[in-house]
Amino acid sequence: MGKILSLKCDNCDYSEELRIGNGIKDNDPDMVSGYFPDDRREIIHKITAARTVWNYRRIPVLCRKCGRFTTVPLFEALGNDTLRVAGKCGCSHEIRTAVLIKPEEGIVNVSCPKCGKRVRSEVIGLWD
Repeated sequence: MGKILSLKCDNCDYSEELRIGNGIKDNDPDMVSGYFPDDRREIIHKITAARTVWNYRRIPVLCRKCGRFTTVPLFEALGNDTLRVAGKCGCSHEIRTAVLIKPEEGIVNVSCPKCGKRVRSEVIGLWD
């Protein structure tokens, strides 16, 4: 079951709600691969066909290109060496240049895209 994460700036009116984690249908490899661009789907199909242990979830990020808080899909093949396949931001920017948000820490160590002050995070619900 995933979480609904609220991000709010106490200084201005900026706020965002993100659905992070995974849902009940996210254990189906065909469903999960559909969240990724074509070139990454092939990698995911090869990994799941080989019956490798894998994990999927949506992770919260701050995109450095468009400046928005968003979620991107993350697929991990688990084993001796973990292989990570990440999706892209809605603006089509690569995840490698985004800032990962760690909501468990309460205060997110990123600045508000609108005013530059610190953003506060809170889990406000669950989704499936």
